[in-house]
Amino acid sequence: MSLDFLRVYTPPAPKTRVGCPNGDGGYVVIDLPDAKYDVLIAGGVADQVEFEDTFLERWKIPCYAYDGTINDKFPETKHPITFVGKNIGPVETETETNLHHLFDAHEHIFVKMDIEGAEYPWFRSLSDAQLEKIEQMVIELHPTHDFAQLERLAKTHWLVHVHANNYGGLMRATPEVILPAVFECTF
Repeated sequence: MSLDFLRVYTPPAPKTRVGCPNGDGGYVVIDLPDAKYDVLIAGGVADQVEFEDTFLERWKIPCYAYDGTINDKFPETKHPITFVGKNIGPVETETETNLHHLFDAHEHIFVKMDIEGAEYPWFRSLSDAQLEKIEQMVIELHPTHDFAQLERLAKTHWLVHVHANNYGGLMRATPEVILPAVFECTF
């Protein structure tokens, strides 16, 4: 199996870290000078929204944060963030959303996603046209990796940053290649 879809490209603008400077909750984004995002979708906010607050300092756009694991205990924030107590997944139910309604309403989407492995079923629910609306995405990828979905994503997006998360150890992707079990990417 080829892992060409994990090739890291030189970004068209500088990288910068947004959010928590020294721990979980910070992500590397590409500081695109002409970025015109019209919405920030944050999946898996847990107990802190430092990334969202830092992001919204610069890009004053609507933000929708999803996490079905924290109920009504949404963290304190400096910005108006619409919190939805649902998990992200492939279908729309009382406890889960596939976010298709936001993809229908917006054209230039920034996605921040840390949803503990549910990212792959969610990717499968998106059409190619919906994927193309993602201008930039920072995502923590969890095992078991669905390399077919990453290969599909590589057809519409460039991987411009990847680093191992120090949680999760290592895994064998092919007989010759060992990867971090959990890694963070910027597309």
